[in-house]
Amino acid sequence: MRRSTTLRAAFAILAIAFFAAPIALRGVGVTATAFENRRLAEPPRASQGWDAFQQAARFLTDRMPLREQAVRANTELWQTFFGTAPRYGASGDGGALPFAGQVEDATRAAGAPKPGGQASQVLEGRDGWLFLRLELKRACTPPMPFRQALERWALLLSIVRTYGRRAILVVPPDKGSIYGEYLPGGELAECARRSKPRLWHLLARERRGSGVIGLERALVRERRRRGDLVYSKRDSHWTGVGALEMVRSVLDRLGGRVRLKAGEVVRLGEDRYIGDLTVLRGEPTMDTRPAVSIRRAAGARRVPGRTLFVGDSFGEGALPYLKPYFSDLRELAWEDSTRAQLELEIERADTVIFESVEREFAFRTSDRGSLSKDFLERLRRRLGSDP
Repeated sequence: MRRSTTLRAAFAILAIAFFAAPIALRGVGVTATAFENRRLAEPPRASQGWDAFQQAARFLTDRMPLREQAVRANTELWQTFFGTAPRYGASGDGGALPFAGQVEDATRAAGAPKPGGQASQVLEGRDGWLFLRLELKRACTPPMPFRQALERWALLLSIVRTYGRRAILVVPPDKGSIYGEYLPGGELAECARRSKPRLWHLLARERRGSGVIGLERALVRERRRRGDLVYSKRDSHWTGVGALEMVRSVLDRLGGRVRLKAGEVVRLGEDRYIGDLTVLRGEPTMDTRPAVSIRRAAGARRVPGRTLFVGDSFGEGALPYLKPYFSDLRELAWEDSTRAQLELEIERADTVIFESVEREFAFRTSDRGSLSKDFLERLRRRLGSDP
């Protein structure tokens, strides 16, 4: 009995320490930092309804002190004992909590290929360049034909514009569309090389008034012009230099007399970052990339009105450079927003900027994406009743 009491007391002390340590560390100034090449989760909002509870969990998890060290330790343990990286973000793991993950099905038939967890999502190309496998798969087998997807995007813009709002769509390329020479060999990469130009040729033929902006040509020109990296070698996203091309294109269509001036771009040398693709491989690695910032004069002209930006992680990376040019820029993430939220915020906006990276271009307009036929019809009815 005494031994049992001692064990219970020991476990109680460990449990208290586990939950109290982050609070104590926060109290003495130890704070969490973003180490996964994304911003920390935003605080929950009442407008999210029941989704606010899930958002609150992400918000608190992201801000847990020493979370980065815990994730790395957890990865090392999984590699040592299970021979694979943990699958952070899988169903039920709380979205990359410090000690989490899922074990692959142990009942696979003998001789079947050993699963690689999230590490299998990463392809190593030439000269150490890393690429996201999904980018190549979506290029080869898009969820719906590119032309049909473009028609649905055009319908979205038409609905928003018909009821008195300005609207554009910006499509950033995936890394393999700009640095194709570094793609790995193999059938999947060869298929992607053949398939990718189909989307970009389609977007290049869009008339200016359509509101559809493909950024592939602009990024190819910028890469050739300066020689700076416009995409990160070990990350699936663009660098600040690449993101500036989106800012230029958006202001060209919506800015009027507001433009991105060369003197407003401040070159900051190189920035150190941990590439998201190295995290997926279970080997978080530090690398460098060119860094820039925007510095505008006090009182500089801004795009007026309420602007809504709906985008993904590519748009998120460009927002710090875009916001200084707008008087009121609100943002929504495709992945973290309900359809009801999208409808409400579009209704409130004067201008809407939609952004979707190449690999999600056809997915978002498919039945599994955000822009289903049902959503577009509901949006039409809602805006149509707007006085």
